[in-house]
Amino acid sequence: MLDTHAGRPAADLAIELRELSASGRYRLVARAVTNEDGRTDAPLIADRPVPIGRYELAFAVGDYFAHRGVRVADPPFLDIVPIRFAVAEAEGCYHVPLLVTPWSYSIYRGS
Repeated sequence: MLDTHAGRPAADLAIELRELSASGRYRLVARAVTNEDGRTDAPLIADRPVPIGRYELAFAVGDYFAHRGVRVADPPFLDIVPIRFAVAEAEGCYHVPLLVTPWSYSIYRGS
């Protein structure tokens, strides 16, 4: 994660990975907090191929900016940023970086 407001990695940003069912319900797969490099210490799914399916990453950006002391509205414009994506290749690389400010974000499939 990159905090483009401060121009540095987003450390201590909470993330949840959820697996989505066809009915729209989800199952929590993992929780993590980013380290000083803006990454999780380990992959959110490790030691096995990522199961083919639909997922959601939920990034707690509202709490992240509040803890950094960034002045934002109450409630914040961005609070939880949900990113839904699909895994079609179990052996593929699924690095999902978030670039974020208190008012905008961008995401892409990294390498």
